[in-house]
Amino acid sequence: MKEEYPKCSYDGCDIVDAVDETAKLNEFTFNYGNVVQGLPYADNTFDLVHIRFLVLALREDQWPMAIQELVRVTKPGGMIQLTELDIHSLNTDCEPFLVVQSAELERMLLETERVKLIQTDYRSCDMSSDTDTARKFRWDYFETLKTIMPTLKPWLGLESGEEVGRLVDNYHHCLATRERHICINAVVAQKL
Repeated sequence: MKEEYPKCSYDGCDIVDAVDETAKLNEFTFNYGNVVQGLPYADNTFDLVHIRFLVLALREDQWPMAIQELVRVTKPGGMIQLTELDIHSLNTDCEPFLVVQSAELERMLLETERVKLIQTDYRSCDMSSDTDTARKFRWDYFETLKTIMPTLKPWLGLESGEEVGRLVDNYHHCLATRERHICINAVVAQKL
């Protein structure tokens, strides 16, 4: 966004420091915050509020609080964009692993009665394909596994670095060779 809209200023907010220190960002500010405990911004601060992948971080009962907080910090006439995952395999008849349907995102936004829906979109990417998007998703999943491995290691009964290495290598191989679709639901709403 910074490259496409260089005259804008940007704020990032997360419960951990998620800033890429190699990026050269002059008009960027980072704050710590938790969307369900209240963001560190005044009412009506932003023209655009974008969140993504909170399905991995929020319980179902926390979503209404999070949506209210997003609406609170958006200026009247401003836009709110929610982007969430729906992961499943087209090779099996099992239920999706994670699902936040566009209809659910729409419903949660409309329950605030302070927004109107502008656009809903659903896209899919086969992570085993050789596209740039698939490679980026595989990299992200691989890095996520490496990051959470200290927590997973005892649960999986892995004791040696060699065992961890085999698991990580197998995971990486499976992502690259087995058809696995990552689907993204996106909803855009405007604050009234």
